[in-house]
Amino acid sequence: MQRNPHTHTGAARVSLDISLSAVRTTTVFDANFTHNVTPMWKKAGIYDALYNSHGMTAAEVLPALRSGLEDMRANRQAYTDLNASNGWGTYAHALPWLENLVESFEANPDGIIRVWK
Repeated sequence: MQRNPHTHTGAARVSLDISLSAVRTTTVFDANFTHNVTPMWKKAGIYDALYNSHGMTAAEVLPALRSGLEDMRANRQAYTDLNASNGWGTYAHALPWLENLVESFEANPDGIIRVWK
């Protein structure tokens, strides 16, 4: 049993201190994106970090995501060439989505990833 830091030893007890602590899962990032950008994710080398990371921590996939994000920024035209022909899945939308994902993962490296595909 853990000692209560509020317990006064050697002194008369004059009050009751009580607290309740609980750890709860809180979603800190929740987003979806069309599968139409799969060619972009594969070119950036982040397909597995996105699609096969269920149960992993954000920290485990951050190196791949950062590298892919850097490549997408540096090679805009190569990724724009992969825009979905139906207009659902473009570089202009994929890049900021990935930036937000990386930012959230960096802020919560111990977060557990949940993936539904």
